[in-house]
Amino acid sequence: MTVQPPPSPPADRPPAAKVNKPRVVAVEGGDDSRFLERMLSHMGEMRVQVMNIGGKGNLSAYLATIRADAVTSGVDLSFIGVVRDADDDKRSAFQAACAALSSNALPIPAAPGEIASGSPSTAVLILPADRETGSLEDLVWESVRDQPAARCVEGYIACLKRTGAMESHKEGKARVHAYLASKNDPAVSVGLAADKGYWPLDSLAFDSIRRFIKLVAEHVS
Repeated sequence: MTVQPPPSPPADRPPAAKVNKPRVVAVEGGDDSRFLERMLSHMGEMRVQVMNIGGKGNLSAYLATIRADAVTSGVDLSFIGVVRDADDDKRSAFQAACAALSSNALPIPAAPGEIASGSPSTAVLILPADRETGSLEDLVWESVRDQPAARCVEGYIACLKRTGAMESHKEGKARVHAYLASKNDPAVSVGLAADKGYWPLDSLAFDSIRRFIKLVAEHVS
């Protein structure tokens, strides 16, 4: 059988990393990738590879790249997880992820956080898991909202709203970046902040992420 080379990635995203583990999790971008990698390290979980797709619109093409690259690398792909933000509509985000899986002839999970068994098996996590809208930043904010600096941030956001100066519709992201302004390195991204230990990774806020990582790492088809 002639093995075709992996398809070239679209020009608007980075080339796919080489698949080197049978269990992979595809995430939206660099911040998500760095955060998930830090969480894996924190948990001591070495069986899962995180792959940055460079934007949620690239998921379908990237899944094809992952599968083809696994073949050429000699990796028996057993699980593909997908993690993405709910943004403005959790249901739409999940449907979009399922459509990308379907277009690659991959099994479709019945709901976020559930496994669709197959070869490989799949699962989708939409963040935050317990809300209809939002993003990873909302979970990050929950993990630090009891900190003194966070209380100052709430006052800042309230002031912006009161004066009509609040232009952002993504309050979770706004809060997180305002919070980071209190740190020694205020210019870091959310992902790099995880590397610097700015987020308490044992926080209950990240339970859904830890459960998903264990699901991907431990599932046996």
